[in-house]
Amino acid sequence: MSAAPPPPAHGPRSDPPGQRPPTSSPTSRPSPGSAHSRGPTSHRRAVLAAILVTVLWSSSWVLIRIGLDDESLPPLTFAGLRYGLAALV
Repeated sequence: MSAAPPPPAHGPRSDPPGQRPPTSSPTSRPSPGSAHSRGPTSHRRAVLAAILVTVLWSSSWVLIRIGLDDESLPPLTFAGLRYGLAALV
């Protein structure tokens, strides 16, 4: 009487042994949406987006400072106006 073979370690395989689906090789061309096919313009756009975010965040600090220095506008009202404007944008 022979013993049954042990079960697979990671569950049943859908492909027969020795017939695995082909994988991409290091020499294959990248797919159209991959990072390698985007080129330098994607990097340039990412840098410009980072600069834009930096300018917006730093200018918001200055505008908050000016708004809080205004004696006629209480801080809670100013915060409410900021959040209301952010919700519209």
